[in-house]
Amino acid sequence: MPNEDQSSPSVAVAVRTLLVGGYDLDTGGERQPTHIEIRCEKPSVFGVRVRFLIAITDSSAFTAEQIGDIERLAAQESRTVVFVGPDSTDDQLGW
Repeated sequence: MPNEDQSSPSVAVAVRTLLVGGYDLDTGGERQPTHIEIRCEKPSVFGVRVRFLIAITDSSAFTAEQIGDIERLAAQESRTVVFVGPDSTDDQLGW
């Protein structure tokens, strides 16, 4: 049986994973009714910092409306958006 970290999204696990991976977290996670948004960045191999907006949901997948809203927010902040959910789909990474 998988442990909790493997079967359901956890903000603490996501933050630890990003920190260990060398990402700098810009702020604490921003909770929304259906998901959490984590802003982070990391230097690329070319020397520029790449900025990300990582959206994590407990739902099976983000709705089209949520995807549009989050993508607009990421574009306004010049960030690359990454969607994460319990299962992998065409639009999101699986937890």
